[in-house]
Amino acid sequence: VSCGPEHAAAVTAHGQLYCWGNGDRGRLGIGSEVDAWAPQQVADLAGKRIVQVACGTVHTLALTIRGELFVWGGARSGKLGLGGVGFCDTFVQKTRSGQPFVPRPKSVSALAAMHVTHVAAGRAHSLAVTEQGALYTWGCGKDGKLGHGGLQAEWLPRRVSSMLTVAVIQASCGREHTSAVTSAGWLFSWGRGARGKLGVGSEEDIDRPARVTSVPGPAHQVSCGRHHTLAVVGRKAVSNEAVALYERQLQTVLL
Repeated sequence: VSCGPEHAAAVTAHGQLYCWGNGDRGRLGIGSEVDAWAPQQVADLAGKRIVQVACGTVHTLALTIRGELFVWGGARSGKLGLGGVGFCDTFVQKTRSGQPFVPRPKSVSALAAMHVTHVAAGRAHSLAVTEQGALYTWGCGKDGKLGHGGLQAEWLPRRVSSMLTVAVIQASCGREHTSAVTSAGWLFSWGRGARGKLGVGSEEDIDRPARVTSVPGPAHQVSCGRHHTLAVVGRKAVSNEAVALYERQLQTVLL
C-alpha cells in the first residue's frame, strides 16, 4: 500500500491495483478527475501483475513484475518522466489553470529497456532503481533533490552519476530531499538540509548524494518524510539467500 496526502493505492496478492481518494489531476489513474470514495481498480493495468505502487502528492507510479514502470497524474516539472512540452501538448489533458496531467497509466519509455525493481514518488519528483543497482531520478530539481549536481528539472529519467560505483537497492523521496540504501548497507542523502533531515550533521543543502556516516550499522531500508528521515539499520545484513527465498515466495503468490 501507499498513501499520498489526498489519495491512496493498494496492490493485491494477485497483482491487481486499486486507487481511491482525491481524483484531481488524474492521480487515481481511472481516466478522470472524479473522486473515489471506495477503492477503484485501475482498469488499464488489469492485464499486468503489479508488485509495487508509490503515491506522490498528485501523481502515482506502478511497477510490474516484469520491471515495467507506469505513471499517471500531475505532469508539472517532469515528475512523470514522460518528456517535455512536446509530450504534454500531444498526450495529456490540462486543468482549468493550465497544468498538464495524465489521467491513465502510461509506460515510461525511457526505462523500457531496463528492469526496474523499486520506485518512489515525492511531492514533485520521482525515482527508480534498476536490477543492476542503477538509480534514476526525474522531476523538479529544486533544493538539489535529484542528486545531479544542480537545481534544474529533469523531464526524463536521468541516472545519478555520482552513484555509478555503488549498487542501490532501495530509495525514498521526501518533499524536498531524497535518500538511498546500497547493497553494502551504505546510506546516502541529498536535497534540502533544513531541520537536519539529511542526517549529515548540518542544515546545508546538498545537490549530490552524501554518505550518512552516523548510522550504527548497515542500512537495510530508508523512508523520507516531509521534514525527517528514518532508516532501518543492523549489524548483520540480510543474506542474498534470504532475499532470493522471499522473492521466490512472492512470485509464487503472484503467479
